[in-house]
Amino acid sequence: MSFENYEQLGEAWHNYANGGGWAKHQEIMDDVAECDSPRVYDARMVVLGGNNR
Repeated sequence: MSFENYEQLGEAWHNYANGGGWAKHQEIMDDVAECDSPRVYDARMVVLGGNNR
């Protein structure tokens, strides 16, 4: 999952935590996945102008 900015990330986390997303996730993923520490990466796309290789 990716977001264009931190505002969108925050909104998604708010919905997940307070909008029932966590409960639905538990219902669907119970016995399917195991989670460890969450990770957040901040990246910027870099494009070399005129070089499409």
